[in-house]
Amino acid sequence: MLVLEVRILLLVVIWRLAMRGVPQRDQPPWSTASAFATAHWPSLVIQGFLLSLAFLTFDLLAEQVVAGLLPESARQGYLAALLMVKNPTVIAFTFVWMVGMLRQLLGSDVPEPAGRRHGDS
Repeated sequence: MLVLEVRILLLVVIWRLAMRGVPQRDQPPWSTASAFATAHWPSLVIQGFLLSLAFLTFDLLAEQVVAGLLPESARQGYLAALLMVKNPTVIAFTFVWMVGMLRQLLGSDVPEPAGRRHGDS
């Protein structure tokens, strides 16, 4: 239960830091989210791919496959070391990524993608 509470606290701290200074909007949040997703869909696809790759690497490959190949005597030590590395890194970076995405989707104006200028068609 303590792990869940610490993760929720981490998420709240990241949210408060990320949303500091973001003005409240009068328009519904989905209108900004839709405009952002339309303008930046390649970036969203790449980020989703990288997050999926991290999940596959750390959860499925490292935790399931490699741990299953180890003898029982070494498995517990391996899983302990893996979780020691995974908990403060992958989980925290995932929280930062999710909050950053929500901040961009819901809380800010949609800038034009890099390389596109006004007047270009």
